[in-house]
Amino acid sequence: MSTLPIICFDASPQSNRVGVGIYDKTNNVEISHDVVINSKILVNPQIAETMGLVCVLRYMQKNNINGAHIFTDNSSVAKAGISDELLLKYGIDKCRVTLNWIPREFNNHADYASRKQMSTTSVISKTNKVIKVQKSKNSVSSLPNLSVNTIEKFRETYNLSSRINILKKLASNDVQRNIIDCIERNERNSKLILEVLDSSHDNIRYLKMCAKIVTHNKFITSYTDVRGPKQRALKYNQIINTLSSIK
Repeated sequence: MSTLPIICFDASPQSNRVGVGIYDKTNNVEISHDVVINSKILVNPQIAETMGLVCVLRYMQKNNINGAHIFTDNSSVAKAGISDELLLKYGIDKCRVTLNWIPREFNNHADYASRKQMSTTSVISKTNKVIKVQKSKNSVSSLPNLSVNTIEKFRETYNLSSRINILKKLASNDVQRNIIDCIERNERNSKLILEVLDSSHDNIRYLKMCAKIVTHNKFITSYTDVRGPKQRALKYNQIINTLSSIK
């Protein structure tokens, strides 16, 4: 199971400026760039997102990160991939980096960071060379809730095998990696379900997200079977505790 860092990015063009946001989920780092274009080039979303990708590669180079699962909500950039020239320039191992499309809901941290007003400006010349960068660390929240439309688009974009592969890359700890491993093997594991339901909120959100994105799976069925009795037991205990507190 891959344990490469998870890095999301987004870019917001405005006139001759581009706001770039990078969210390194694995290292809990959020970075904002305010990029000024020193040319009369018209910056469209495609160019802006490509600049964002360059900023991600430079961030990896500066922090000695020689591999990552990189995520963008721009499908065109994801489809284009990363050129060998860029990987060579920033010393990134081609076999240890992937570029993937994800729904915008997964990219809220990078999207927010890309819209921040920066006091320090990064300057990009015509050759797209980043001159100056500002970093900032912030607390980050857990996985997003997915709308029905987002889930449908996710299923339309990726087949089942690819969906599982994306969820693998989004797994950020051993519990989540165990979840997606059981889903991939299509096996029931009620013990793991109970372990997840008694663990962190982020693990429960990851399990719920998997249940929405992957269907007709024995592990997801075991989650459904365990969840009902578990929730009823919790509700029963709450009622007992409430009654016992009444004087």
